Amino acid sequence: MNSVLALLNKDSLAEDFQFDYVALSYLKPHLIAAINSIFENFIGNADA
Repeated sequence: MNSVLALLNKDSLAEDFQFDYVALSYLKPHLIAAINSIFENFIGNADA
């Protein structure tokens, strides 16, 4: 019984990781734009 529960928990964790990865992949361009905006506003042009 414990091995069955362990396998179910392992599959659940893998599924959660996949959902998190997809969410972060979707947000990556927005995060990069936000970071670049912060650099431009507080440090100067990020491209220079």
